[in-house]
Amino acid sequence: MSFILHIETGAGNCSVCVSENERLLSCVELNQENIHAEKLIPFCDEALLQATLKYSDLHAVSVSCGPGSYTGLRIGVSAAKGFCYTLNIPLISVPSLEALAQGMSTSNDNAELLIPMIDARRMEVYAAVYNNQLQLLHDAQPVVVTENQFQEFTTGKKVAFGGDGMPKCKLLLADHNHAYFCDDISQSAKHLIMPAYRRYVNKEFADVAYFEPFYLKTFQPGPKRSS
Repeated sequence: MSFILHIETGAGNCSVCVSENERLLSCVELNQENIHAEKLIPFCDEALLQATLKYSDLHAVSVSCGPGSYTGLRIGVSAAKGFCYTLNIPLISVPSLEALAQGMSTSNDNAELLIPMIDARRMEVYAAVYNNQLQLLHDAQPVVVTENQFQEFTTGKKVAFGGDGMPKCKLLLADHNHAYFCDDISQSAKHLIMPAYRRYVNKEFADVAYFEPFYLKTFQPGPKRSS
């Protein structure tokens, strides 16, 4: 039995949940900008209270490590490291795009490929490509989305796009054959449960002293549009 506190602050959603092994016990979250510094610790307190647990009952803390909001990630990772250092428990780092892909997979059983997207700015997103077994096929990268983006993956395959970066790209990507869109999936601590538990079982822990969030800042431009 393992009790894990999960923290997601890489986007507008300030989200905390507690799990027992792979089972969700409680979740406290609010999708509102610029509340992470104020709300994160109270949300952690409330999630543990709802799960009828104390901090001393925890076996690990998992955190979404990026890419995403610079400030949000710093707040989440700092809190997670503080808990782990104080409680002397392991820190588990989960890539934000992997967590999104995990959430997408639960409602898209027919998808052969999953392309989670995190909003950056303008037509820019952070994206990665996973198969339906959640194996990484294409590393996370910053992308300026164009009509031909991801064409090598969408030809002849059922591909699901999701995340808060997806809506602004939907019209550009809608012409891909077999592409469909997960409108109900956003970043949430609930999506950390499965990948964090796998890492816990395999003892894949981050170094509490030296761990830093994963930032992606340089964007890959798409091909020039014809005039």
